[in-house]
Formats: sequence, C-alpha cells, structure tokens
Amino acid sequence: METKVPQIDAARLQIQAHLRSGQRAEAMQVFNTEIYRQLELFEEAAIRKLRERSEALVASNDRLRSVDASRANFFTDISHELRTPLTILRGQAEMATRAADADADAGVMRHALGDIVQGRLDGTADR
Repeated sequence: METKVPQIDAARLQIQAHLRSGQRAEAMQVFNTEIYRQLELFEEAAIRKLRERSEALVASNDRLRSVDASRANFFTDISHELRTPLTILRGQAEMATRAADADADAGVMRHALGDIVQGRLDGTADR
C-alpha cells in the first residue's frame, strides 16, 4: 500500500534501509518514533475536533436558552394581554349585576352577567 504522506514515506524508507543492513533495533526505533508521532497528530486532531464540537454545543445551548426565554416572555405577554380585557369585562359585568333592578329582562341580564363574573362563558364552570 503506497502512502502519500512524506514523513511516513521517509520513515518507511529508513526502516527498510535499517532492515536491509541488519539493524533491527534501529528499524524498531524509527518505527516506534513514527508511530508515536502519528499518535500525537491523531490526538491533536481529536482534541481540536472535540473543542470545535463543544463550542458548537455551547453555541446551540445559548441559542436554545434564548429561544426558550423568548417563548416564555411571549406566553407571559400574551397571557397578560388576554387577561386584561377579561378582567375588565368581569368588572363591568359585576357592576351591572349590582345595578340591575328586578324586572324580567334585568333577571336574564343578571344571569348572563353572573355567568361572566363567575368565569362561565357557556353556562358551565371552567374548572
């Protein structure tokens, strides 16, 4: 198998030269040195990739926190905006029930407004 990395090719040639001349110990030393160098390069690349992925995760987490905060603020604002008119309607209905007199139309109005005051819009309690 041919390699295209100059350092590996140089090490391979050195190992072959040492083996041809019977210098097995020197060949093993070159081999071990090259393996160690390759492991260091692999470790550096792995650490660099891990850092990049960690940074990407931190950025994604920050974006998710921001989106979650925006969502929470939206629901808080929308809830307030919906409650305000309902509170006003309930207050007006309560005032109208207090002011209603005893005639028949006022009784129907009193009942309908009473439902609003009690929080019932369709005649049933929303509990």
